[in-house]
Amino acid sequence: MNARCAISNRENAYLFVSIHLNAGGGTDYETLVYSPNKAGNVIHAEIAEVLVKDRGIKIRPDVRV
Repeated sequence: MNARCAISNRENAYLFVSIHLNAGGGTDYETLVYSPNKAGNVIHAEIAEVLVKDRGIKIRPDVRV
């Protein structure tokens, strides 16, 4: 298990956010969430205010940082 996942789980975190840019010069963004939740929707909507292509919210229970 990734160290960041372990810390988040140990601290019983309500929310864990990781923002990064992928290599390759892309300009799109997407939000990966472990499960559907209001916080993910709010964060995604705020990013949508920036002029970039929105690829949507993806539910990914397998996602790790």
